[in-house]
This record gives sequence, C-alpha cells and structure tokens, in this order.
Amino acid sequence: DYTLIENLLSSLHKSDYQQGNSNPVLIKEVDTISNEQKEIWINKIDKGKEKFKNGELKKFVLSRKKEFNLSGKPNFFRIIDQLKTTYPNCFIFLNKVNEKTFFGASPESFIKSINDEFIFEAVAGSVPRGNHIDEELSLEKRLLIDPKLKSEHEIVRDFIFEKVSGLSKKEEKPSEKSFVRKLDNIQHLVTKISVKPKNKFSLFSHIDELFPTPAVCGFPRENAYNVIHELETHDRGLYSGLLGWFDINLNGELVVGIRSALSEGKKITAFAGGGILKDSDAEEEFSETELKLQPILSLFKNEEKS
Repeated sequence: DYTLIENLLSSLHKSDYQQGNSNPVLIKEVDTISNEQKEIWINKIDKGKEKFKNGELKKFVLSRKKEFNLSGKPNFFRIIDQLKTTYPNCFIFLNKVNEKTFFGASPESFIKSINDEFIFEAVAGSVPRGNHIDEELSLEKRLLIDPKLKSEHEIVRDFIFEKVSGLSKKEEKPSEKSFVRKLDNIQHLVTKISVKPKNKFSLFSHIDELFPTPAVCGFPRENAYNVIHELETHDRGLYSGLLGWFDINLNGELVVGIRSALSEGKKITAFAGGGILKDSDAEEEFSETELKLQPILSLFKNEEKS
C-alpha cells in the first residue's frame, strides 16, 4: 500500500526533525593537509603513467578519499532533501547497513532496462560550470573538442558500444546519442547507447561482461585494475560500485555509486576520482577531484566558518 508507506515515511521524517536533529551538523575536523594530499596524488599519477610507456595501458581511474568528523550524527532526511534540490538531474541514493550509511547523488546511470530495451550510459570527460554565459559556453566547447577529454570519453563509449553490439538482434544495431549533462558545479560529456537484446534474461551476465567500465576502472580493464590495486591505499567499498533495483520482469535501473560518501557515526568519508591518460596533468586532475567532492562537502557547514 503506497499510501501506508508514504504516511510512514512522513511520520519518520517529522519525528526525526522533532528530536532536535533539524539543525545542520557542522564539520569539526577535516584532513585538510591539502599540499601533502596533492603531492601524494601527483606522485601516484606519475608512477601510474609509467605504465603508458610500453603501451599496456590507455587509461586508469584513480580515486582519493577525504575524511572529516561532524559535531553530531548527520540527518539523512535533510541530506536527501538537499541533494534532491541541488542535483535534480542526478540519481539520489542511500544504503544503510547497521551503523554505516552510503549515500550520494550520482550523475551516471550504468544500465536502464525498459520493456525490451537496454539503455547504457558512457559518462566521461568533465569541466566546471562557468560563472557567466560566455565562460559557460567556452567550457562546454572545451568539453566537446579538447583532445584529452574526447579521448577519455571515447574509450568508455567505444568499450560499451562494442560489448553491447554482441547483445543486439541482427536487425537492431545499438543507437547512440551524445550530449552535455550540466550539474550544479560540473559538466559531463554523456553518450546514451540503446540496444534491443536477443535475450533479456541474460541481463546479469551482460553486467558481468560490462562492469566495471573504463569510466571507473580504466582500459584495458585488467591492466588498469592492477595499477589501481598498486596505487590506491584505501578500500573503495561501494564507491564506484552499482546500486539500484529491478522488478520480476527485469525492468529497472542500476547507477554508478559516485559523488558519494560513507557515514559511520559522526565520521564521513567522501570519495572522488578521475580518469588518467598519458597526457593528463596531475594538478588539473587533483582540482577535478576537489570539484567532484563538493556535492558531499556542501552538505555540511565548516564549524570554523559558520
């Protein structure tokens, strides 16, 4: 009964605010050793880029985490409301297991299944939003024509297209549609790839075949995974993994768990990553991860600045 569920959620919502949790919790302590973090990041990228020299790697995706403590436990009703308002074009998610809660606002759908059609997304290549219309258009143009950004996107797009081509009926080739997805603080290049499969009920074997894509791992997959395993010192957990739902007819959607964080008690661990190519600039990539951390950091006020 949907009415019963809505009433239950409403009562939980109200009771949570009535318990005194409606005021925003503050960031008390952040691992703000930015210069040290940047230096570590640059060293990791330089080490990873050595793998490009012998041609065994085209791209790897390196992630980092940012930890901070709060003045109180986070109010997830407030957080979800804020994410829905600020990022209406994203997929808002929350997964709670015991005392740990994984949450975020992902701009990336991995697979959507509607009746007899699968829709995949290649999301790679990012630039900030502009402060005025001319800057916005200039940044968007860069996203569309910059060789590094185009290459980063094409690696993901071509990987998905090649994989799904084998799933389609002979008379139904996959179709593509590219566009720029504009979020509150960032723009992404996106290609939607649609396919009508021969056999919808082999869906989960397709997921194993396709995931992780070069958008969150790299290419070739095994070589990129080995580089990530060597360079990343933290456990990604659900970050960059798949979350979603399906019904008994396999209609549903899985999204990629990026722009996300893990909450445990008063501690928040936020994650962000970037695709590294042989001509990537490590400092620019660090700035991009800072931009990608903002959806989580913006949910909380800094105690020192409040």
